[in-house]
Order: sequence, then structure tokens, then C-alpha cells
Amino acid sequence: MKYFILISIFFNISVLADVISPSWYPKKTNTYKIHSYGKTIDEAKINATQKIQNDLNVTQVNVSDFVILRKELFENKIFIELEYINESIENQIKNKIKTYAFKQEVLANTLMQNTVFFNEIYNEFGYYPNIELHDNFLYFNNNKFLIKKHELPKFYSTFINENITLDIKDELQSQENFFIEVDTSYEGYLTLVRIYKGEFAILFKNKETKNSIIFPNFKISDGMQINLDDSSYDEDLLTLAVVCSEIKDFSSYSMLLDIKDGTNVMTFSDFINEVSNCKITSKTTKIIK
Repeated sequence: MKYFILISIFFNISVLADVISPSWYPKKTNTYKIHSYGKTIDEAKINATQKIQNDLNVTQVNVSDFVILRKELFENKIFIELEYINESIENQIKNKIKTYAFKQEVLANTLMQNTVFFNEIYNEFGYYPNIELHDNFLYFNNNKFLIKKHELPKFYSTFINENITLDIKDELQSQENFFIEVDTSYEGYLTLVRIYKGEFAILFKNKETKNSIIFPNFKISDGMQINLDDSSYDEDLLTLAVVCSEIKDFSSYSMLLDIKDGTNVMTFSDFINEVSNCKITSKTTKIIK
């Protein structure tokens, strides 16, 4: 009988946590504070991801999927307190939109309307709210939402422009040599970028569109390669060709051959905002073993 009573008590607590209640009363939440430590900040982050996976039964966690609230060096160890939201970015935004009684300001960047994320929002609400994308965050009515690494592809647009030809194979073998050829009838400056495994990089930038361009230069190179690691059977490579009427300042973005330290590097979301008035075409290539 005592065992039954305990089960009943826990059940009632679980149910009551979802009802309208005073501010001090515990409510169901998807926001968690996690504590971790390590000899370095990187080790502390890795330990935090393992803790999130174990404690919350989450499979896809990256060291960029949470916000560090506090960190402190103590006794030769780095201690961190972080915030992790165990909810999809779509649900976070949808729940926030539902708190407003009226339609919000409409999205001005039409390039973002091609994304999976904004199409999902449109299908539910019938319009594109003015949600800004910077770095790995969404900004909506003074609220900030972190995009987890595995959610980033939802913001990669598919662009089709008949006046820009992007010639790259639909499918490539791991370690296969390949080239990319771009041709366009537009006058201006051509920039070629790629996104692979969530990493954004510029291949070349601001080349005048006088002739078709092959990258890398086949006269001095045997081509590019992508090597799948043992944990992957296939990966998507997204390539974008962008033609702008004026030279753009891309000095803060990573070039493919740069040695990056991961700090102060502009991301794909910043790039899309930067080229919102340019012409774009894109292509997805499957990398297989």
C-alpha cells in the first residue's frame, strides 16, 4: 500500500507541474542548467555534451549547442555552468509567436524564405515573421534563440538562377578529385562558397565575370577532394555561386585554405544577409564512400 501511495504522489506532482500556478511553483521546462569541468575549456565543453546526452537522453549534442553562463578557473581546472534548451528551434519560435495576438512584422530578406525553417513557420502561421539570423542565433522581437549545429541545414536555402550555371557533379566518391565550373551572363563580381558538415568557407571571392571560371585552376591543380571519416557513410556538400554588382568586403569570412582559430569568423547567416541584393544559384552534391 505504501508503494502505491508513493506512485500516486509522484504522478500528482507531474500533473500539477503543467497547470496554471504561482511563480514560485515548479513548472515543466525544457531549459536546463548543466555544470561541468575539465583541465581546459574544450575538455569542460566535451564533458558537458556527454552529461547532456546521459542526463537528458539526447543523441545529437555539439559543443556549440549551449550557452555558457559562467566559467571559472579553480584549482587548475575550468568549471562551467551552461544553459541547454532541449527543444527544437522551430518549437521555440512557434511558441513565442503564439504569445502575440496579432501578426508581427514581415520578414524583409526574401532569400531566407527559401529555407526549410521559414517554410515550416509559414505553413503554420501563413506569413514570414521578421526573424533575423546572425551567427548561430535567431533574433525575434528582442528574444535570442540558439540554433544547434544539427539544425543549421534548415537555414541553407536552395537557390535557382537560370543565368548562373554551377557545374559540379551530383555525386562524388570520397577522395575523388573534382572541379567546379561557374558561368554567368551577369556582369559583376563572382564569389563561390561551400558548406560542408556545418562549416562555411569561401572558395574564391569578387572575381569579375568576364569568362567562365574553373576552381581550382586545372593548370596548377589536380582538383579538390573530400575525405569521409569512418563515422560517415555519406555527407552533403552545398555549393553556392553568388554574383554581386559591386565588390563585397568578405575579409572577415573564412577562406577554404585559411588556418582558422574559430574566433571572430563570420558565418553563413551573416553571408546571406550580406548578399541579399545579389544573384545566387546553388547545388547540393552527395559525397559517398
